[in-house]
Amino acid sequence: MEQKLPYPRLEYLQALKLDHKTLTDDLAKMGKDRDYKPVFNPKSKEVLKNLNAEKRASLENEREEIKEQAKQEAYSPMKKAVNDDYDMGM
Repeated sequence: MEQKLPYPRLEYLQALKLDHKTLTDDLAKMGKDRDYKPVFNPKSKEVLKNLNAEKRASLENEREEIKEQAKQEAYSPMKKAVNDDYDMGM
């Protein structure tokens, strides 16, 4: 049996479904009561903002790791060249 990978934005999808249900309910109430004023606060917007913040933080960490690795690689050839220059065959 195949193992299904988890949906990466499941939390966002669930928030969108909840927002949809809330809007549908509010529309039904508005149809029955003309004076009804819905106070809609989309949960999906907050969830998406959190997901984007996590992704941004992850990308920044990855960028820092790449910079650090590049610095280490830049110094490695220099060390080798310096050590070879002073090794006068003794």
